[in-house]
Amino acid sequence: MAFFDINTSMPVKPTFLTYKFPDVTLFNSGSWTTLKSEGVNYVYKITYPNTSADTAIKFVDNSSSAIYKPTFMQICGVVHNNITGLTSTRDKNTIVGELIIECASNTTSSKLYICIFLKAPEEGSTNFNKTSIDNIVNMILSDKKNQSTYITSTSVKLDMDLPTDENCIIYKDGINTVIMLTQPIQLADANVSKIIAKLDTNTSLFKISAPNKKVDDFDEKDRNHEKIINNPDDIYIDCKPTGSSVEEITTYNIPIDSDFTKDAQQMDFMKTSMNFFIFIIGLVVVYVAVPSSYKLLVIDKVNKAFPDNAKKILRVRSADIWLFLVFVGGIISLASKSTSENKYSIYALYMAIFYGLSFSLIQFNKAGKSSDFLKTINNGDITYPDETKPIPFDSGLVFKQFNDLLELLGSAFAFFFITSGIPVFVIVCIITFVLLILRYAVGLLSPEDFEFYCKVLLTVIPIFVSLFLYFCT
Repeated sequence: MAFFDINTSMPVKPTFLTYKFPDVTLFNSGSWTTLKSEGVNYVYKITYPNTSADTAIKFVDNSSSAIYKPTFMQICGVVHNNITGLTSTRDKNTIVGELIIECASNTTSSKLYICIFLKAPEEGSTNFNKTSIDNIVNMILSDKKNQSTYITSTSVKLDMDLPTDENCIIYKDGINTVIMLTQPIQLADANVSKIIAKLDTNTSLFKISAPNKKVDDFDEKDRNHEKIINNPDDIYIDCKPTGSSVEEITTYNIPIDSDFTKDAQQMDFMKTSMNFFIFIIGLVVVYVAVPSSYKLLVIDKVNKAFPDNAKKILRVRSADIWLFLVFVGGIISLASKSTSENKYSIYALYMAIFYGLSFSLIQFNKAGKSSDFLKTINNGDITYPDETKPIPFDSGLVFKQFNDLLELLGSAFAFFFITSGIPVFVIVCIITFVLLILRYAVGLLSPEDFEFYCKVLLTVIPIFVSLFLYFCT
């Protein structure tokens, strides 16, 4: 078996490989398995919990770039035990295992393997900040029969775990590329370290022997160049440092016409255009559809249902309060989830803007004295407001308003479950659940997103659909 040499590893730069591993949640049930080889040892194979657009790896091979997404992770023993100065048996070191991240691309059949070495904690270390690897192994080892110690999920924060100053060794295995980051992740749990050290050191993903012509066969002068040309077998890699944003990357010496800059500009333009387009559509919907829908579904229904002027005002106000509560609940749910998925903060902002504009437009129409917004023609007679019957002051208005809120919700649920509401509700839930299952099955929905939408399906939809059907009928 040929050996690699740690002294020939290449320094990484933020030019030819960029990666982003956002914080995700890994669930214990159904997300991992053990793989056994011919021996008695095994490795932990883990389905990567997020394949959204936020998780992407860009790799440039001889000026040809491809976007990869992580699909699986394997926690195993030291697979590459042939790196002189790091993992070979002749070296005294504390490397106990490897984290192998398998990445696939939609544009090429080749795969990209990122191998990160795992280092045992130093003796007497007081570092209690456990890495994602510590948390994953502890979750896998937790006993499901003991509910007091069973771990149902854990947070995976690879961007926080990966060292910033990296060197790497790269080699080809057929059409696939293997990248070894030589700066290891230092574990914090000694027990986890001992368990990883006993895992299998064999893999069928790629060959581990150093090729006859490695990508590090060039001198120091060539190593400083941004691209290695005139040799189709050479690959140069650059990694985005942990925690670095796009703004920080631009401070490096990146050519203006580089692939990274062009892709970043194109992505920013697409995001800006899409956000602007959604905003314009929202304005049109609010201005055209919201006032007419509100008048049809709320004001006209209330005017025809109640002859008393005070009761009409009370019921319209109850409808406004319930609409407010539904929107506020949705905004808070999305905003609270934005700590782990930034896209939800955008959804919460859209929802807040939509409600704010809708509320302002409806109140403006209500305040217009010459407007017929509050009037309803019922069999040729105009109802509400009846200006000849002024509404006297009511000291118990707050109590009556609260009762009317409960009465409105009760009437909506009663209609919902007594009449044709039940089959409609069941159909809506089944269709929504099937769509969620399909998106989850093809990897477009992470487990935490799936759980979130299921909760919405069981809480928000019954109330919203009940009120909607009640006013529409």
